[in-house]
Amino acid sequence: MQDRSSSTVTGNPAPASPDSWKNSTAAVTAFAKDPLSSFLDVGLGVFPPMSGGGNCMTGSDCGTPLVPISALPGNAAKIVGAYQTATPTQFPPLLTPTECALRGMINTCLQYMSASPTGEKCIAVLVTDGTPTQCDTNEMDLEAILADGKTKGVETYTLGLPGSDAATLDAYAMVGGTGKSIDVSGGPTAFVQALNGIRGQLAH
Repeated sequence: MQDRSSSTVTGNPAPASPDSWKNSTAAVTAFAKDPLSSFLDVGLGVFPPMSGGGNCMTGSDCGTPLVPISALPGNAAKIVGAYQTATPTQFPPLLTPTECALRGMINTCLQYMSASPTGEKCIAVLVTDGTPTQCDTNEMDLEAILADGKTKGVETYTLGLPGSDAATLDAYAMVGGTGKSIDVSGGPTAFVQALNGIRGQLAH
């Protein structure tokens, strides 16, 4: 679940970076095309969604994948293309409906797992550069969404771009069952390393 708020291309408000979208695109492209990722099924969701500000109560639009979960390397080209399609606009500004993102990615995982004939596990990865500015902004409420997902079998990893609040993302990761957020503010290399680390956890 990739943050596409305007701050990822404008760097406003500071300390967000105007390179966050570009760096996210480069990192996910490299990961999706990496032969070592070929055993994974991967999809892509974005927030805010491509139309509207996001359904706060259900996350239904954030939960409609931009790229449905499917196997790599076959799904790589669709994911790469989707990053180009979803490039954030500066005007009108795109805000940060985190509640929509959390509900959407958890629900997508639950649906995927329920349909899997092999009982495949689905993990959620939240990539963001800021704190919630739309929908419910109460952090305890947002943590409860992830905690509920964890009880139903969905673990959540959190990756922090420049501008994100590490303490908030740490809390998300803790209740989501992954312990601590991952700082990817150092650019594409740090982002790829984070994804590779998650991939390594899934391989065991």
